[in-house]
Amino acid sequence: MVKLGRLEEAVEAYGEAIGTNPEYASYYYERSIIYQDLGLIDEAKRDLGNLMDFKNKH
Repeated sequence: MVKLGRLEEAVEAYGEAIGTNPEYASYYYERSIIYQDLGLIDEAKRDLGNLMDFKNKH
């Protein structure tokens, strides 16, 4: 989806994936990049913060 320029759909897909497997850190990272591409910097920072919290727990 990302390669096809369907960024909003990719955000939704990553959100669903996170809902299914919230411990998979790569989902947060990938979604943060998409948020950045969309200009949604606060959302990107939030996902990176979640990623850092996850990494600190493990």
